[in-house]
Amino acid sequence: MYNPGDYVVVPGYGVCRIDSVGHPSLSPADVNVDYYTLSPLNEKCRIHIPCSASDGRMRPVIMKDKALALLGYTINASEYEKKQTEAETLSGCNQ
Repeated sequence: MYNPGDYVVVPGYGVCRIDSVGHPSLSPADVNVDYYTLSPLNEKCRIHIPCSASDGRMRPVIMKDKALALLGYTINASEYEKKQTEAETLSGCNQ
């Protein structure tokens, strides 16, 4: 279960912050079901996802070092950023 303040990825909305867990106020939703109230970082809206159905709809956000490790990078972050900048510079030359 996620907690208020956690960040998750929601398909169609991207990265969202969990604002609260419980029954949304002013909602006709089932009062016997708890919901995550989420604020997408790139949109001015709020969405509600039932806690019981969140497994297939949300996943935790991973940090940059973990993402790089999953991709098989063994270089440190500053080396990665340097290589990324070089790659962007070279790709600009091909235009």
